[in-house]
Formats: sequence, structure tokens, C-alpha cells
Amino acid sequence: MRVPPTRVVLLALAAVVVLVAGVLIGRGTGGGGSSTGSGPAPSSASTTPAPAGSGAASAPAGSSSASTEPGSSSEPSSSGGSGSGSGTGSSAAPTGAPPGTTAVDLGSLSGRTVSGSLLVTVPAQGVDSVRWLLDGSYVDKTKKAPFQITLSPAPGKHTLEARVDTGGGREDRSAQFTVAAPAPGDTAAQAGGLAAPLPGPDPAPLRTVQVSDTASLVKALAGARAGDLIVLADGTYTADHQLEAAADGTAAAPIVLRGGRGAVITTGSPKGGSYGLHVTGDSWRLEGFTVRNAKKGIVLDGSTGSVLSHLAVDSIGQEGIHFRSASAHGVVVDCDVSNTGLTSPQFGEGVYVGSATSNWGKYGGGGPDRSDGVRIEGNRISHTAAEGIDIKEGTTGGLIKDNVFTDAGTSGKNSADSWVDVKGNRWLVTGNSGSGTRLDAFQVHHLAAGWGDLNEFRGNSVQGGVPGVVVGVYPASTAATTVVSCDNDAAGAAGGVSNIPCRKG
Repeated sequence: MRVPPTRVVLLALAAVVVLVAGVLIGRGTGGGGSSTGSGPAPSSASTTPAPAGSGAASAPAGSSSASTEPGSSSEPSSSGGSGSGSGTGSSAAPTGAPPGTTAVDLGSLSGRTVSGSLLVTVPAQGVDSVRWLLDGSYVDKTKKAPFQITLSPAPGKHTLEARVDTGGGREDRSAQFTVAAPAPGDTAAQAGGLAAPLPGPDPAPLRTVQVSDTASLVKALAGARAGDLIVLADGTYTADHQLEAAADGTAAAPIVLRGGRGAVITTGSPKGGSYGLHVTGDSWRLEGFTVRNAKKGIVLDGSTGSVLSHLAVDSIGQEGIHFRSASAHGVVVDCDVSNTGLTSPQFGEGVYVGSATSNWGKYGGGGPDRSDGVRIEGNRISHTAAEGIDIKEGTTGGLIKDNVFTDAGTSGKNSADSWVDVKGNRWLVTGNSGSGTRLDAFQVHHLAAGWGDLNEFRGNSVQGGVPGVVVGVYPASTAATTVVSCDNDAAGAAGGVSNIPCRKG
């Protein structure tokens, strides 16, 4: 019999409804694993080149003692990328993850022993969002594909949970895994293990150049070669443009620029666009003189193995000393740094190491600014509008030792509220003391995936003027990856030793 056209249309619509319903049912039940086990992700992993060191679980910028402290940064900061890929196989580690990051699906992680950092993925099919917990503590939430997290857990056994929202309900997946301990004697894997040694005496110069005015200083810097000693007579050296130290010395024959405190390098004003001294060559030794009244004091870009000693850096518009663009294994020792941030308090650190993630494209070649292994020891840092020392994400293995802080980190601009803020990995902070800041003496922030981990704070003391704690770790859920020793002296810190439990020994 003949079927009326209207009935044909209705039958076709019904078939479409049945087809769509089948697809939705399949989406709700497929691609995700059981509600109690890990998802059926294929087993796969890949590894990037060997690390210089890495830390613990990372999360967004954290909290204060009341879990509201914003992440501190003098440069505008943004979190590192979360990687790419569909999450259905192995994934490349994201640009900005710590070196040595292993990419692995959650389903293939269980039972494994790994080392270094991890990029863990939940397959994206049917997933709306994922909440991540490490050892029972909330770490982060991923709201869109790829559903990934970068972790750098401490050695030992761990459980990673993924609470997966599929739209039709929640599936809890987990993996138990072990992080291997560093090999005995592997100092690079220890906090502070990459720090440059204190310098020995200057070697005998191959050539000595005496300068007494700006023109002769500019000429000496332009013609410098390994083994030179450039001696500054007392006086004021004012350049129309910043002074450039671009020649390379060597470890055995450094280029030495030496003067007394009466030899003053200046641009004439903390305003404007010039640095007092710009070092782009390797193995320079800057000794004894003063840098004053410049936009930035001393900036090192791509300078390896340079030493700054017995200097005075004061009355600076932004930061006093900056190791940037992979200026690794440098030393700042026995210097006086004061009155920074006069024109831009949010950028007014005393000593600044590395670059914020937002500037990795400019100073890190698209990845972390690897200004690693910097040693900051025995300095006096005072009246800095931003942090006395700011250690950026992407840096590893440095040492902050025996420094004295007075009213450092007082402006509160751009979250500047501590003597020292560490956002890199494996930094050792020990034997420091002082008084006066806006919140905490020392802080750790997790601003980029895989960074802000495995740092240690030992034997530091607060004399007074600290309304917060000696060491604040933000967010506190990342506490398992930071060592705060109970021997930190909180006599002058109203909030006590830390917002996380301290460790004995």
C-alpha cells in the first residue's frame, strides 16, 4: 500500500532520534574506564632530554596563610602551557616543562617506577573536566582538552587520582607509582647542588688598563679581552647609553672590572631606558665599585660564570641585579643592594634570577630561562620595593645563603611581600636573617607547571617585623615537595615557622 508522505517524514525523524540516542549512550559509557579503576588508555611514554633537576606537583598560583596569597612576580607572569595532543597516546612534554619530563597516560602509569617530572594525560573522549589529586591533596583542575597535568613528585610512592566529569556523572581513576631517588653522589639532584662555587683570588692579569673618565671606560670595555684588569679611578662615570661588557673572558682568565666605592657608574637618573651596566660576555668579575641612579642596575644576559663582589647598587628605578637569558653559574657575594623600585615598585627586586613565563619567548628561546646555579651569598639587601631576591620559574639548583634583609618586599605591588620568593626548582635557602617585610620572610609559589618544587629552607632567622610566617608555601597543598626545617627561627615572625608542617633533621 502507499505510505503518505507525512508518515515517511515522521519515520525518518524517528530513525534520526534513535541514531542520536545510540551515539550519546556510547559516549556516556565509552572511552573512560570504570568508576573505580584507571581508564583503558594505551600504554605509552616518551622522555625529553635529561634534566638538571625538577620538583613537585604544580598548581595555579596559591594562597596566603588563609589560602588567598596571589602568586608573586615582578614581570607579568602566566602559567606554563599544559601541552598538546589528544590524550589518547603518548604526549610530548609541553614547552616550559622541566627538562626530563616523561609523558604518560594515566592508565599506563600504575605500577611504574619513574624519575624526574611527569606529564600525565587522561584520554579526552567523553570527558568534560578533570580534577587532579596527588596523595589525597587537590592539585589542579583541567577544564578542556588536552586533560593533562605536569608533576614533579618527591622520591617515594605516590597515588595520583583523576576525578573525571563526563557530563553524565563522575568517574574516579587512579594510579599508584614510585619516583626513584637520585643516585648517591648526584649533587645536581640536590637542592642547591648546581650552585657556582665562591670565587678564588683573581688570577694575575695579562694586561692592566687604567681608566679615569667615561670615554676611557667605554673604550676599555669595547677593547676588553680575556685576562684584562680594568681599574676604575674614583669619580662618576655617566654614559649617554648603558655601558656594555660584551667581550668573553674565561674561567682561567676572567675579565676584571675593579674600583672602589668612590667609582660610581650611573645613567644620571633612575628613569629612562638605560641600565647602569649590561654584561653579555662570559666570565666577568665586577668588583668594588658603585652603580647608582639607573633604570636597572646591572643586567646580565647570556653571561655564564660571572662574579659580582663587594659592589654597591643603590637608587635604582627597577631591579638592582638581574641574571637573565640563561646567565648561569653566576655569583653575587658581599654586595650592598638598596633602594630599588624607585620608579616602578612592582619591578623593584634587589636580585632577580630568570624570567617569568610570559617572557620566556624573549629571554628563554620559547622555553625556560635557564639561569641556573646562581649563588647569592653574604649580601646586605635593604629597602627594596619588590622582593629582596626573586627566583623565577624555569631556574634550577641555586643557593641563597647568609644574606641579611632589611625592609625588603614592602610595596605589595605585583604581590611583592617577602624577602625571597622562589618559583624555581631545587633552590637551597639557608642561614639568612633580617627584619621587616609586608607578609612572609620567604615564599614558594607554583606559577608554572612543574616549577616551584623540591626547594629547601634551613636555619634562617627572623628578628622582627614579619607579620606572616618564616616560610610560606602557596598553595599549601604542594607542601610535600618543599622542605621547611624546624630549625628556622621564628622569633620575629608573628605567624610562626610556616603554613605547612616543618621537618626535623
